[in-house]
Formats: sequence, C-alpha cells, structure tokens
Amino acid sequence: MMRVDAPSWRPAMREVFARFAVEHPQAATDHLLDTFEAVTRELALIRRQFHREIPLAYRYELTFRRLAWPEETIRSALDRIVQTHRAALCEHCSVDTEAKQLIQYCHALGMRVGVVSNFDDAASVHAVLERAHLHRELDVVVVSADVGWRKPHPAIFRCALGAIGVAAEEALFVGDSFEEDVHGPHRIGMETAWLVPQQAPAEQRAVASFCLTRLPDLREALR
Repeated sequence: MMRVDAPSWRPAMREVFARFAVEHPQAATDHLLDTFEAVTRELALIRRQFHREIPLAYRYELTFRRLAWPEETIRSALDRIVQTHRAALCEHCSVDTEAKQLIQYCHALGMRVGVVSNFDDAASVHAVLERAHLHRELDVVVVSADVGWRKPHPAIFRCALGAIGVAAEEALFVGDSFEEDVHGPHRIGMETAWLVPQQAPAEQRAVASFCLTRLPDLREALR
C-alpha cells in the first residue's frame, strides 16, 4: 500500500525518478519530486470529492507543465515516465495468496469472478494480475482509469455488472474499505462482504451483508 502521506512514498518516488533521469537528466532534482507530490495531493482531493479518476499520465503532464518544461520535452518524456513508474510499481506488487485461492474456490462453485479496482493506470493493474497468472482466473477486470469513475461511484459497479452479465441483486462485492467496497455497492443493490477493521463502528458493520475477520472467512459465507 503506497500512500502519499507515508514515510516510504518520497524514497519510492525518488527511485522512480532516478531511473527516469538516466534518459532525462533534468529529472534528477528534488524540485521535480516536490512538484509531483504537490500535484498528487491536489488531484487526490479532487478524486475524493468527485470520484472522478485522473490518469497517471495526466498527473505527470501537469507536473512537467508546472515546471515549464518545453512542449517537445514533455511529449518525449511523458510515455517514458509512465512506463518507468509502471515498471517500478509492478516490480514491487504481488497478489495476496489468500485472494488467489479464494478466486479459485469461487470458480469451483461455478461463480463468475471479477476485479474492480480504483487505480489511475489500468495497464499496471493488468500487468500485476498477469504476472500472478490471475488473468485466466478472472472473468472481468474493471479499472477506474478505463471507466473514468472511481468507487464508490455507481458507474464503476454498473460497468462491472454489465461486463460480467449479472444484476446487482445477483452479485456479492468483497473489499476492505467501507466507503468504496460496502457503501458504494450497497447503494445499487449488491450484497457485500467486508474485511472489517477492529475499530469499525456498529452502524457500519450493520450495512455489510457479511463481516469478515480474514478473507478465507468468505468461504463459510458462500456456503
């Protein structure tokens, strides 16, 4: 989990920019990192308020423009920095073993299974899933970067339901965020299974169809 307010964020991004600076030496400054962080924070507020997804490429384009890079440099650098960012991210991401086993279990029960992800670069999500050999296990992968809307907006859930071919009432949504994975799908009629944090209030627990301590607990709920 990478969070912009976590101590690990700046060192991780500094490593991304160091790789990028091999081809674009002007990137090897903290000024770029400071500007990128400021842009990231600003866009995060917009995403939270309006649930609109803002692609990773736009985040970098806005950063380069604020640094007054020449248009020709921006055009040549944009694709490369996105590729560099994506490669670094995929290198350090892995799919939880329990999640993979649960997907296989659901398929054994004859269920269709999909992933709905809030992520600003769809290619990164697909690369992580493919690296884990999960693409063949999933019937659909819906990423906010492709849809333009982020959970908990109804549009991303409806997109997933349409792609997998079921009505909201026939689907169960599983996740660990109350707002995104319980409140959002519940509003359009889906059942939900929530990986509940210990401090979750009772009124939130009451909204979820199933409250889970661990992901494998979902097997009992499915039975």
